[in-house]
Amino acid sequence: MFGVIIILTTSCTTFNNMSTGRALGKGKNEIIPSMASFYAKGDLTPPVLPQLIYNRGIADRWDGGFNFSFGMIGLQTKYQFLGDQQSEWCGAMGVSYTYFGAGLESNDNENALDVSLSNFSFPLHLSWHPDERLALYFSPKYSILGGKASLIGNSSSDRVTLIGFTPGIEIGKKIKYIFEINLIDPVRTNENFRDAFATISIGAKFKW
Repeated sequence: MFGVIIILTTSCTTFNNMSTGRALGKGKNEIIPSMASFYAKGDLTPPVLPQLIYNRGIADRWDGGFNFSFGMIGLQTKYQFLGDQQSEWCGAMGVSYTYFGAGLESNDNENALDVSLSNFSFPLHLSWHPDERLALYFSPKYSILGGKASLIGNSSSDRVTLIGFTPGIEIGKKIKYIFEINLIDPVRTNENFRDAFATISIGAKFKW
């Protein structure tokens, strides 16, 4: 059961990057409203879900922020180790944490569903900026996903490790439009979680 619960909920976790290897710069801000659709083999998939991301430049090479979606709150940070805000080639190391919690109850309380899910992710953001209107990025990542779920009095818990790859494109000057694909695959399979999955995301980045 736990594998199905993960499939139905992880599209709103921070598998979505919406991030290049370039830091904002100290005191700069960005907000990114986005939408994501989730695909997995052999399982029901949820509808397109919204997400809101906010980041702020803590230092010239260091960003931090948070993100929200239905039942989910997350924190993320990255440090730029390659290039600066004007460089053509940029690279940054990132860390993110997401918590998802939800509960559903029927009138007789016999079909109650309770879910809690945590995701630690460690992305490497690499990007190419040929000019100020275009960026191409690629982000490999390693994630640790764990949690528990209960349904009709039965409960289960699990933890899996995953690897992912995120190619994306960012187009625009004042407003940057983003399209990315997240490909996620379990490092080791088990009876609860064995299939790869993907998210397709679009968003718009506003900076000030």
